[in-house]
Amino acid sequence: MTGKGFEAELTEHGGIVRWLFQIGVFILILAASLFLSAGRLDWTMGWVYVGTFVALQGLNALVLIPTSPLKKVLTKPFNSGILVQS
Repeated sequence: MTGKGFEAELTEHGGIVRWLFQIGVFILILAASLFLSAGRLDWTMGWVYVGTFVALQGLNALVLIPTSPLKKVLTKPFNSGILVQS
């Protein structure tokens, strides 16, 4: 555990896990809709599209998770019970 506090870590971790679950479900729905409508699994361009989408979502995660605004909000000190964002 880092110095952020247990509740902040749980909230941040839960948000990341929820996002990963949402993306995973979306990828499954995307692939199912593409390949069911095509009627076959050997559709090369469909696999290229799904692979590109997965790669871009991975890149998105690598860029956005370390710079999450949730980290900044959850670790700022409170001033008279009001959270001030700069």
